[in-house]
Amino acid sequence: WTFQSGSPSSGTNQFESVTWSAPGTYNVSLTVTHVTGCNSTTTQTITIEDTERCCNENFSWNIPTYTALPITDTWNSGTNPFGTSSDVYIKDALIIPPNSHITINNMTFHFGLSGRVIIKKAGSLTLNGTTLTGNDICQTMWIGVTVEGDVANPTFSAQGQFWLNPSGTIQSKIEHAMVSVLNWNAFTSDYSTTGGYFNLNDALITNCYMGINKFRQDNTNNLCAVNQCTFTGSNSLWYPYIGSRTHTFVYLESNFNSSVQFLASNHLNNADHGITAYDSRFDINGAFFIIFNKGIESNKIDAGFVSNHSFTSNYFQTFTTAIQINGGMYDIIVDNNFNIGSPLNSQLTNFEGI
Repeated sequence: WTFQSGSPSSGTNQFESVTWSAPGTYNVSLTVTHVTGCNSTTTQTITIEDTERCCNENFSWNIPTYTALPITDTWNSGTNPFGTSSDVYIKDALIIPPNSHITINNMTFHFGLSGRVIIKKAGSLTLNGTTLTGNDICQTMWIGVTVEGDVANPTFSAQGQFWLNPSGTIQSKIEHAMVSVLNWNAFTSDYSTTGGYFNLNDALITNCYMGINKFRQDNTNNLCAVNQCTFTGSNSLWYPYIGSRTHTFVYLESNFNSSVQFLASNHLNNADHGITAYDSRFDINGAFFIIFNKGIESNKIDAGFVSNHSFTSNYFQTFTTAIQINGGMYDIIVDNNFNIGSPLNSQLTNFEGI
């Protein structure tokens, strides 16, 4: 045997145990020699995965993919289609199809690296006191929640809908997602699915690479809402973003007339960017931005875009730039506080207010 970059690099036993120090694709060759001296060599390749990806592939999942029935139903730890009273482990997808309206109370779902929740057009998912997270054993992230819309039919009932704690009783959580909530099926690049609706109320979005990603929704009748939510980032995310920091809590693109209603008091703590927007209208008031490179950034790309933002009574602490508006028009910035803490601390950590 010869093992490219392996340890050991060669061997003569029928079965060999070999270790590779880094993921990659390597050559493995076997040479067979006859007593007469004739020999033959064959070479194949072996792919070595990261430890976390290997753990994810070999993990004992409850189910690869589950598609809910097109009915109105409520799941909890006592009554659910998975037949378990404990946590549910889904490797790939939980799919809420059209005309399926599912409410989940007080449950925890773990997803694999390719795992995600897909809420199809005209389907809805409501979470109360429920956690969506990655694989805590392998410490791997999952993709997140995809809420599909229907561009051809802008009525509210035709859109996929995602509700977190609509009654505001027990906090729900989204943890360790690559993108916690996405309002279209970006993974198939299907632009006809833009416009999915989400309403996040008193939710905790934590240790995700990106929080909300909202793209190309311009229907002012279906304004998504974020109310009294807490976004908490990390400087060391799970695989595949090991060692990375949370990138952005809210990313908005091409929402010309409407994007997200930020209601009541939202807390955003520890990320490269709090809110990053391109050609997107939004207001935010009474929010807390702590430990950022940029708290709020709005960019005009399209010549016809008018920002018309209202940023009032927000609090910024430990930032490089609190508010940056590129190409803005008719923006109102009033009563924001850029000096929480001692004046000396503010001078050392807070560089640009507006």
